[in-house]
Amino acid sequence: ARSSTSTAERWHTDVAVEASDLVLGKGPLMLDDLDEASAAFSGTIEASLMLSGGFEATGRISLTSAVLDLPEYSLANDGALEARFDESTLTLDSVNLMGEGTRIEVSGSVGKPGPRLSVTGQADLALLSRFVDTIDSAKGTLYPRIGVEGTWPEIDVAGEIDLDCESIDIKDMDLDIENVHGHASFNEGAMVIDVAGGVAGGSFTAAGGMKLSGFTPTNFDLYTDFNDV
Repeated sequence: ARSSTSTAERWHTDVAVEASDLVLGKGPLMLDDLDEASAAFSGTIEASLMLSGGFEATGRISLTSAVLDLPEYSLANDGALEARFDESTLTLDSVNLMGEGTRIEVSGSVGKPGPRLSVTGQADLALLSRFVDTIDSAKGTLYPRIGVEGTWPEIDVAGEIDLDCESIDIKDMDLDIENVHGHASFNEGAMVIDVAGGVAGGSFTAAGGMKLSGFTPTNFDLYTDFNDV
């Protein structure tokens, strides 16, 4: 505690906490399906706490090092992660994360009623082969824009994804798929897709949508056209 004052009606203290290489494992991260996930942080927290007819708190968080390790992949901070808080809301001022071929920027706030977050960035399609068994290799970039809002009992996730794919190889399929460009918009209940590209010396377009239940496809309604394949 840097300073502390107290009277019969008022109590106030300023606190600073510094952490180095603080490691959080499976339990604190609540990633029950990722046994090998972990996170490590280094930084400072400065807070001003007051009791005067109620509890008040204000402060700042500055993380000079933040690393999230997932199976087959990891993300680390690009510059200091900055946030400020009071007794009801955490506001993200600067949260930029980078990984292999990936960049993520997060802005917004998390409060008692619920989150109001915006996530943007880009991801290298080469990573798909690590998570999708049917894809042998891919070259290109995904550009997601995702919003997370609502109340904690009913969080709404919606967004858009732009696709710029130079080529993609699917296992056990002798097809040249290249120059694929597309756009998708989604929420928890549905996704709408519009894609065009080249395949086997010709071209194709695909449009339509799918119904989702918790981001799991339950029904497809897609239309495709092929030319000179």
